[in-house]
Amino acid sequence: MSSPPGKRVIVVGAGIAGLAAGHTLSRQGFYFQEAETTSRALAQTVLAFGAHRSRTLAMAGGLGRLPTALAATLDVALATPAIALTVEPEAVTVVTNEARLVADHVVLATTASVANRLFPTADEVERNLLTTPYSANLNLALMTGPEFRLPTSLRAVYGLLVPRRERRQVAAIGIESNKCRDRATRGELFNVMLAGNSSRDLLASPEAEIVQTVLPEVERLLPGISAQIAAARIYRWPEAEPLSPVGRAKEVRRYRERIVAAPWPRVLLAGDYLSMPFTEGAAESGIWAAQTIIRAHARGYSRTKSEPASEQWTHRE
Repeated sequence: MSSPPGKRVIVVGAGIAGLAAGHTLSRQGFYFQEAETTSRALAQTVLAFGAHRSRTLAMAGGLGRLPTALAATLDVALATPAIALTVEPEAVTVVTNEARLVADHVVLATTASVANRLFPTADEVERNLLTTPYSANLNLALMTGPEFRLPTSLRAVYGLLVPRRERRQVAAIGIESNKCRDRATRGELFNVMLAGNSSRDLLASPEAEIVQTVLPEVERLLPGISAQIAAARIYRWPEAEPLSPVGRAKEVRRYRERIVAAPWPRVLLAGDYLSMPFTEGAAESGIWAAQTIIRAHARGYSRTKSEPASEQWTHRE
């Protein structure tokens, strides 16, 4: 990837956070969290979205087009997991099964658990974030035949949330064909998202058992669907969404303020646990990490223009 002139940056992680960080450098679920233990900052963000009547958009062809487009301008190495990270005064080394990669900076744009394993020298502020717990998620995708008809009340909405007092296993159902018709040219496509506890309990269960357990509740919400299912697929995410416990927003702010104030940060953390626990939050954290590196280089360049050669860049140490 391109980065500040003469410097090399490695981004570990090819998700939205990592690709957003790389793309910026190249140019220079609330559903699964319990309200009682969740930071007010997250709840207020979700409420503000509705209060301002913000619009949601669907990407034609699916959200997968976004990381594909971002990756098109970057040097992305897939199936090459980082296995170790060494931080030294003058460089950072990332070790994979195939090579040792040396850079001036590393953006760890992975889940908190992976970053925690790779970054054993993290300080207390970083460690508080790297131990962020995640909610598991099971997603049951159901495709129906053309005969199935949505209830009248659901023909103009893209999904529904199940109130907690009525919930058994299902937290929400996305009506994909209402988001974008190309998702299901014939029939309907539903994404059934299980609640955190149910997802965790059923995560290792066989597909047939999951469908058998969940379908009665789906039938109650979408009458007649059981007889019209043409295909079903299960998606499992052991770490689907980072939890946002009380005090998390303050910890993120403390970390960011410290990194921004550092003259030459070697390792920067990014991911949805460093922002709002959504796709947009992951992207924002990657962009923030990239911009922080760019600003650090801009400060360093300004310093070299005004200091004697013997004093230039001494702040990296």
